[in-house]
Amino acid sequence: MRGAAASHLAARLALVLALVSAPSLPGGEAGAQPAGRRGVAPGNPYQTAPQATQPGASQPGPQSAPAAAGTAPAAAPPRLADAPAQPFLRLEAGAHTAAVSRLATDASGHLLASASADKTVRLWSLPDGAPRGVLRPPIGPGVEGELYAVALSPDGATAYAAGFTGQSWDGTFAIYRFDTATGRLTARFTGLPAPVEHLAVSPDGSRLAAGLKGRAGLRVWNTADGAPVFDDAGYGGPVRMVAFDPAGRLVTSSADGRVRLYGPDGRRLAERAPLPGAIPYGIAFSPDGALVALGYENRLRVEILSATDLRTVLVPDPGRLQGEGFPGVAWAADGRGGVQLYAAGYARTGPGAFVVRRWTDFGLGAGSDVVAARDSIAHLLPLPGGGVAYAALDPGWGRIAGDGTVALAPASPAADFRNTGLALAVSPDGLRVRFALRADAPPLVFDAASRQLGTEAGAPPTPPQAAGTPAAPPPGAPPVAVPAGPRPLSPGPISPAPISPGPPAALPAGAGDKDSGGRRGVVVTGGERGVVVPEAGQAPAARPGAGLPGLAGNASAPPGPALLAPNFAGPFVPARTESPRLPLSGWRDTNRPRLGNAPLMLGEGEFSRSAALLPGGGGGDAGVLLGTDTHLRLFDAAGRPVDALLAPAPALGVTVVGTVAVAAFADGTIRWYDLPLDPAGAPQPGAGGLRERAALFVHADGRRWVVWTPEGLFDHAAEGGQDLVGFHLNAGRSRTPEWASFAQAYRPLYTPAAVQARLRGDAGPAQQRMAELGDVRGRIGRQPVLARRRLCAVRGDTCTALRWNAAALPEGATALRLTFAAQDRGLGTGPVDVLVNDRLAARAETPAQGGEVTVEVPLDPGPNRLATRLYAGDRALFAQGPALDLRRPEDYDAPVSAGRLLVLAVGVDTYANPQLNLRYAVADARTVSDTLRAAAQGLYREVKVTTLTDGQATRQGVLDALAAIAAEAQPEDTFVLYVGGHGVLTDTDHRFLFLGSDVRDTSSFAVLRQQALDEGALVAALARIRARDGFLFVDTCHSGQITVDSLAAVGNETGRFMLAASTSAQEALDSYDDRNGVFAYAVREALSGRAAMDADRRVSALSLGEYVMRRVPQLAAQRQHRQDAVFRTAARDLRSFPLGQVPPR
Repeated sequence: MRGAAASHLAARLALVLALVSAPSLPGGEAGAQPAGRRGVAPGNPYQTAPQATQPGASQPGPQSAPAAAGTAPAAAPPRLADAPAQPFLRLEAGAHTAAVSRLATDASGHLLASASADKTVRLWSLPDGAPRGVLRPPIGPGVEGELYAVALSPDGATAYAAGFTGQSWDGTFAIYRFDTATGRLTARFTGLPAPVEHLAVSPDGSRLAAGLKGRAGLRVWNTADGAPVFDDAGYGGPVRMVAFDPAGRLVTSSADGRVRLYGPDGRRLAERAPLPGAIPYGIAFSPDGALVALGYENRLRVEILSATDLRTVLVPDPGRLQGEGFPGVAWAADGRGGVQLYAAGYARTGPGAFVVRRWTDFGLGAGSDVVAARDSIAHLLPLPGGGVAYAALDPGWGRIAGDGTVALAPASPAADFRNTGLALAVSPDGLRVRFALRADAPPLVFDAASRQLGTEAGAPPTPPQAAGTPAAPPPGAPPVAVPAGPRPLSPGPISPAPISPGPPAALPAGAGDKDSGGRRGVVVTGGERGVVVPEAGQAPAARPGAGLPGLAGNASAPPGPALLAPNFAGPFVPARTESPRLPLSGWRDTNRPRLGNAPLMLGEGEFSRSAALLPGGGGGDAGVLLGTDTHLRLFDAAGRPVDALLAPAPALGVTVVGTVAVAAFADGTIRWYDLPLDPAGAPQPGAGGLRERAALFVHADGRRWVVWTPEGLFDHAAEGGQDLVGFHLNAGRSRTPEWASFAQAYRPLYTPAAVQARLRGDAGPAQQRMAELGDVRGRIGRQPVLARRRLCAVRGDTCTALRWNAAALPEGATALRLTFAAQDRGLGTGPVDVLVNDRLAARAETPAQGGEVTVEVPLDPGPNRLATRLYAGDRALFAQGPALDLRRPEDYDAPVSAGRLLVLAVGVDTYANPQLNLRYAVADARTVSDTLRAAAQGLYREVKVTTLTDGQATRQGVLDALAAIAAEAQPEDTFVLYVGGHGVLTDTDHRFLFLGSDVRDTSSFAVLRQQALDEGALVAALARIRARDGFLFVDTCHSGQITVDSLAAVGNETGRFMLAASTSAQEALDSYDDRNGVFAYAVREALSGRAAMDADRRVSALSLGEYVMRRVPQLAAQRQHRQDAVFRTAARDLRSFPLGQVPPR
C-alpha cells in the first residue's frame, strides 16, 4: 500500500486543534511525510501514529505540525447562533464511510455501538452484526459533528457520543446523550474546553467519564442528573483512554507519558510514567480488577500493571510483527473459562495485513496473531460472551470469537480511493469517468450519458468486497447467483439504426392508421392522434378521436435523458502533474507544494493529496488545481490563489478537462465542478468560483450507484441506490435532527433529465424543477411521525403481547398486529405501509390529521425484518417509522417447497371508447404470459397463469384478479404482473392511471380518475400478495420518459422488481415484427437465451430486467422510433430469483 495515501488523516487533528487553539505538544516539523503504511491513532480518526523517520526527515508529532513555508494559520470559523438550519446532503450507505474510532457494548453483549468521523453512531446487534439503527448529532460544515467517542449504559438504553461536537455554536464542546430505542437526542453535557477523545460508563451505570484532547484533562459526571463528580485538569497532553473497574476505580492513559489511577471519589491513588519516551494509549482493567493492561502508541509493547500502584508486573512477548504501536488492548474470555489478553493497532505482518495479537492465560501464555483488517485497528472492546470487537480504519468494525478466529470482518460500503485516486480519469466531454473501487479491482467507467456503470471494454467483471451477505432464496426455491460487479458491455452504439428526431422513413403496415390508435401512443397536443385538453370552462374539442388528457405542461416538459448506448471505451484524460514549462513539486502528501518557484499557500496542518495542471492556450500551462485534506484549491500560473472550496473529505484524486474538474474523495464520492476560467483557459478570479455540478457514489458492491445535484435531485442505478444518500436537517443544538433519504422523497426528487443536464453544465432544468417543487426541503423537515404503541403476535384466535425490542417470535405466530400513533406536523397523514423482508406486505389508511392506526401483517417463514413508513397527506414523501427484526424459535422448521409462479397478464385492445382502441396489447399480454409459462417449467412446483383481455380487463376485473391471487399466494411463491394498454399521468400530482377497457369518458382528469385504475389502488392490492418475490411489467404509453420515471416510484414503494416501458408522446410504434410490440419482443428474447444466464442456463429477474432495459431503445431505433424502458430493484441486498430456464441447444 502507498503509505502516504492514508496519511491525509494526520493533518485532520492538526486542523481540529488549530480551530480550538489547543496547545500543541512538541512534535517537530511537518514537511514531506515518510513513506510506508501509516497507522492512524484511534482517539481521533484523523491522527496518524508515530513511526520511524527516513534519514534527513523529521518525524511529525502526534498532535499538530507547526506552520511551514507556504502555510497559513487556520482561521477559526465564525461562531454560529445555533446548529445550521440548511439541509446537509449526506451519505447513508448502511455502514460507516469514514474511520471508526471507538466501540461500546451493553452489559449483555447484545448491542454494539460504533462512532465514526462520518458524523454518525451506528447501532448493531451481536453476535450477528446486523444493523439496529443510526444516531445523528447536530452537525455543521467541516469537522463539526465528527464523532471520536461513544459509550453505552449497561442496559443499552442510553448512548453517549462526542468528538468535535457543539463548538461551532456553543464555543465549547458537548457530549450528546441518546435514547437507543428511538434514536432521540435526550440531553447534552456542555461546557467542555476541548474535543472528547474517549468515553466510558461505570459498570453500575452511575458515572460517565470523558478523556479530553489538548491538555484539558479528565471529567466525570453523575449519569442520573448530569452533575459533575470530579475532574482533573493536571495533564500535559491528551487523555487517550479511560476505563472503570467493577469497584468504580478509574484508570487513564495520556500522551504526556503517564498513567493515572483514581478512586471512586476522584482521589488520585497512583501515577506513573512506565516507559520514558513512550506514549501510553490503550488501557483496560482485567475482569477481576487486579491488573491493568497498557498499550503504547509508539511502541510494539504491552505492559501488565498492578492495579494498586501501577508498577509493571509483566511484559508479554510482542512477537516479530512490523509496525509502531499497540494503542488498543483488552482482556476477554476465551469461552472455556480462561481469560486472554489482546492487543492491536499499527501491528501488521505485511502491507494491508493488520493483526490482533492474543496471549492466553492473562498474558502469561503463548502469543498468536490473526490478520483482522486492511488498515490500522483503532480500538479493542471485550465482549461479554467472549472474544473482542475491534474498530478499524478500513473503515468498519469486526469481531474475533473466543477461539481467536475472525467471526466478522470490517466491510466498507464505499470505494477506497487511497491507492487509486491518483488514477482518476475523465473523458474529453466530462461525462464519462474512469476509476477503481479499490487497488485490487479493475477500472470501472460511469457513463453519465447512458446512465450506466460498467467495466472498460474487454475487462472482465471482478466480484467486489460486498458489505454484507445476500439473503438466501426462499425455502426450496432454486437459488440464483446474482453476478457481482458491473457487466462488461461493448463500447459504442448497440444498434446501427439512429434515433430519428423527425418522422420515420418507413413504418410497419398499419402503424400510422388513424383508426388504429397506434401502438399505445397518444400525443398531448396537435398531430393526428393528439388532443387538446380543454381549458377550464371551455368545451371539449369536437373532433372525433379526442383520446386522452395529457400531463399539464407536458408539451414543453423535458423529454428525459437521451437514449444512448453505454460507451465505456476511451479516451480518458488523467491528471497531468509534470510540465517542463511550469514545474509542480511537493504536491503529494506534503504541506509544502510549489508551482515553479512559488509556494502554494495551504492552511495550517493542511496537506496536499492530489494535483492537476491546467492546460492554457497555445500549449502553455495556466495554473493548478490542488486537492487537500480539507479543500479544493485553485491557483494561477504564478501560484496566486484564485479560489478554494471546502471539500466533503480529503481529495485523493483530481483531474481537469476543459472547464470541468472531477475529484475523488476519501468518503467514496466522485464529484464534478465548474472551473472559473477565462477564454484563454486561465483561472479567473470573480468568475463564479469553483462550483459543484453533481456527485456520484458507487457502492462497494459494484452495482448500486446514485448521482445527485447540489439541490438534491437524483438518479440511481437499476439495481438501487436511492437509499444511499439523504438530507440531514438540524433541529437546533439540543434536538434530534431530521433525516430523509432520497428514497423517502423519491417522487419529487427523482429527475434523471435534470441530473444529466447538471452534469453537462446546464443548471436550468434543476432550478426549474426546484421552483416547481417549492420548499421541498422544508417539507422534509415537517414529515409526519410514526410512533410505536402496541404490538402482539397472532396465533390462531389469540394475540400475544410482545415488547417492541423483542428479538424472537412466539411459536406458531402467523402474523403481527401493530398499533401506531401517526402525528401530523403540517403535511397531513397518508397511509401506513409495513414492509416484510423488503417487500410491501400491508397498507392501512390513517385519519387525515393523524391518530392511531392498527395494521395486521402476515409473517414469512423464518426471519422477519419489518420496516414501517408513514406517508404525508399528498403521498409525495414518507417518514421512516419503527423497525423490527424478529426470528423464529431455534427449533422452527421452515416449510420446504419450491413454490409456484403466479402470473397475471392484462392486455386491452378494445375500449368502451373506440377512439382508444389498440392493436397489439392483447397479443403482447399473451406473448409474455406464454413465454413465462414455457420458460418457468421445471423451476417451480406449478406455473399458474391468469390472462385478462379486453372486456375482462376492466378496473374492477383487474382488482378482483389481484384479490384472488392474494387469497392463495404464499411466501414461497413468486408473483408476476404484466399490464399492457393505455397509461397516463394525472395533471397535478403526476400519479399513474391504467385505463381498463371500461373507460369511456376522457374529457378531463377528474372524470378519468373515477374510471381508471390508479396507482394507489394498485399498490394497495399488491401489498396483500404475500409472495416473497415479485416482478411488475408495465407496458403503457402516453408521455414517454415522464411516465416511466413516475412508474419507477412504484417499484421504490412496493419493494418489487419494476420494468416499465413507454413510447414517447410524439411517436407511436405499432409493433416490432407485426406480432408484438418492442417491449414484449424484448421480454421474449430475454427468456429465449439472449439475456445473461447462470451455469444452469437460468435467467434471473435481475438479468431479464437489465437486458430489456438496454434492448428496448435499440429495437425501437431499428424502426426509426424512440421508446424508453426503466428497470428498478427496490431491495438493498440485490437478491434475485429465477424467471426462466433456457434448454440446451
